[in-house]
Amino acid sequence: MTRPTYVIADIHGHYEPLIKLLKRELWVINDDLTWCGGETHLCFIGDYVNRGPDGLKVLDFLISLEIQAEHHGGRVTALLGNHEGVFLAAHRFGSLTNTGTGESFYQTWQMGGGIETDLLGLTPEQVAWITHLPAMVLIGDHLIMHADTPFYRNYGETIEAVNARFTEILRSFDPQVWDQWLKEFSAHRVFWREGESVIHPMLKQFGGRCIIHGHSRIGTALAIPDVQVTEVHRYAADHCIGIDGGITDGGPLLYYAIP
Repeated sequence: MTRPTYVIADIHGHYEPLIKLLKRELWVINDDLTWCGGETHLCFIGDYVNRGPDGLKVLDFLISLEIQAEHHGGRVTALLGNHEGVFLAAHRFGSLTNTGTGESFYQTWQMGGGIETDLLGLTPEQVAWITHLPAMVLIGDHLIMHADTPFYRNYGETIEAVNARFTEILRSFDPQVWDQWLKEFSAHRVFWREGESVIHPMLKQFGGRCIIHGHSRIGTALAIPDVQVTEVHRYAADHCIGIDGGITDGGPLLYYAIP
């Protein structure tokens, strides 16, 4: 029997809960943190840094896990979250002022939960890894992305085109392009508010029957504290599944298993 793909929600520097999930619930790593998941496919949905204590440790672990999984017949896919974008913008542009907010890129990152030691300790290898993270992936009938917003459609007609455009932006040194891109990337709960009128065009354009996303906390959508969240959130006639449990405020690190 083929093991499923596990889609894992926003980590935000919470290394220990991530290790516990992979080791004790999904059984894909050993006690020494080596891969034991066989052909399992893990798909991480973005937001690996900011708001939590171990952002760089999470990055290093995922970089290593990608290599280990491939060596043993498994697979790790890591998507780009907006917090990686904000993080790199602070690293690249620093005190340069955003055109929209009047704040510097550094201030925007800091206000979004940036951890100073992460910025100081960021390595060229980590920058290169983030720069090549895809925006979207289609796995079976599931279209997977970080943010619950249709802004991806502004950056290409196909998944491949969107991913290529994101890489171009991440490699660029044009602050105005970054400013606009991050502004669009940071919108929340658009799928929840506008429903199938924006969800169906996404699925029609990029494929799939259901969108899986993180980015917007389930607790906020349901108007409950994050600590009361216990499971992923299906909505829009099951055409969307939100999996961000709100780990930064006591919620769970959720995952969704694709059969």
